[in-house]
Amino acid sequence: MDRRNHPPAAFWGESLNFWCRLWQAQIEQSLRFWGTMAAQLPRPTSAQLASEAESIAESMKATRKPVARGAAPARATAAKPVAVKTAPTKLPRAKPIPVKPAGKPGTKPGGVPLQAPVH
Repeated sequence: MDRRNHPPAAFWGESLNFWCRLWQAQIEQSLRFWGTMAAQLPRPTSAQLASEAESIAESMKATRKPVARGAAPARATAAKPVAVKTAPTKLPRAKPIPVKPAGKPGTKPGGVPLQAPVH
């Protein structure tokens, strides 16, 4: 294969950079658009908007539990013994799957040729 006709690696890097910047610009523009649309949603009162924001904040707090990193627990508790379940010693054997031998290459099932021979 002749490598003289292949473009250099710098060409591919520049092309990839162009398409990534274009993709990023499109994503940013779509986020700006949806942010503007969300800001324009009609709400009767600012109290309704505040209550909606509070409910979202409460749901976020309920799903995330804060984790204290590096802090020692207030009091150490003894670990309770946990019953360990053991796996069964003998697993049931799987049934063998019957396998048909492969057909002749270039034929459909039943021995029919895929193409008519060319003379």
